[in-house]
Amino acid sequence: MTEPAAAPLSGPTGRRSYRIRARSSAPVDEVWPLLGEARRWKEWSFLTRTDLVHEGSPEPDGVGAVRRFTRYGVGSREEVVAWDPPHHFAYSILKGFPVRHYRADVTLSPDGPGTLITWEGTFDEKIPGTGPLLVAVMNHLIGRFANGAARYAEKQHGGERGAGPVRCRPGSAGQAGQPVGDEPRHPDDRGELVGEAESTRAKVVQIVSSRSSLGEAVCSCLPSPNPEIDAASGDGK
Repeated sequence: MTEPAAAPLSGPTGRRSYRIRARSSAPVDEVWPLLGEARRWKEWSFLTRTDLVHEGSPEPDGVGAVRRFTRYGVGSREEVVAWDPPHHFAYSILKGFPVRHYRADVTLSPDGPGTLITWEGTFDEKIPGTGPLLVAVMNHLIGRFANGAARYAEKQHGGERGAGPVRCRPGSAGQAGQPVGDEPRHPDDRGELVGEAESTRAKVVQIVSSRSSLGEAVCSCLPSPNPEIDAASGDGK
């Protein structure tokens, strides 16, 4: 499957965007709590601690809730800014990633008897020149989350496995990305993306060297330059 290209810059802040879609044979009301309830994330993801630092309204995971997601102490905190169960919620990142003005919207839509998960976000670069790396990180990380929740819901539901995540080419701010899931894979696409990401890796690590845990967490989310490593780990996307 073709990896997404980096979104073009939009103004001096380096606005970026991504969109991920995944399908599950489980119905919406079974997928929703896996994503909408923070405490459920550790059931199906690689995260080791998922909880609420602050409860929201009208439900604990609703608007105003602050969610903490970590793996061995390294992770992020997010604030829920929109809540419309069981179809949509949105969140902003408070800490954990070197970005500004991050907002992601997660929408669950009926897809026959199953569910279409659409996960899209926008953010500004906090560190100039790191946009391509962060786009790669987000596409890889969010793809894992969307696919993980979809597969776990299917396992719980006892249904058939649905289609995997469908990435979209990110657009500039205010412009939707274009689906690439049905395009033929070009052998150079992955190399170009990883090459661009690798060219900014050193800059990120150098600038955030005083926050080594953050630098390590960001770089560990990069897709492997070697497809054989991805295939062996089961995370080839």
